[in-house]
Amino acid sequence: MTTKRLLILLSVLAGGMSLIFLLPKIPNSQPLGINLALPSEIGNWYGQDEAITEKERSVLGTETEFARKVYSNDRGDQILVSIVLGGEDMNTSIHRPERCLPAQGWTIVDSNRIAIPLNDEGHDVLKVTRLHNMRPVQDREGHKFNLYNLNYYWFVGCTDTTASHMRRT
Repeated sequence: MTTKRLLILLSVLAGGMSLIFLLPKIPNSQPLGINLALPSEIGNWYGQDEAITEKERSVLGTETEFARKVYSNDRGDQILVSIVLGGEDMNTSIHRPERCLPAQGWTIVDSNRIAIPLNDEGHDVLKVTRLHNMRPVQDREGHKFNLYNLNYYWFVGCTDTTASHMRRT
């Protein structure tokens, strides 16, 4: 009698568990929340396409897509702008700059969150993480000095934007 009951229970459980195969399939990815293109000019800044290195392509996931330009103004100032569009594998395709900047020789001096106004009224803001970085360099004459840069980043999803790596994941 006990064996018969166990077989009935096992059959009911197996039948119930097999219903999972009847559930509808959910697509693996969501629609893009960002346009993967950078303009050729923004105000007084003019952009030139910048190559993505083979190391970046090999370290990041194969589904990762990039857009990158170096913008220059009349004074010779430059800004490097990159869009990195992650693929399905969140562990390899996208990461926060705190992971790769030290590997490139940068020391993160300061990190904080700021809000950048997107219009004159200040109602709409973009919350970003701002990194202040330093790297020792040497010029052609052998003089050593510290090179500083600023890195601003945020993550864009299908419907949300965040400056937090933890919130993104």
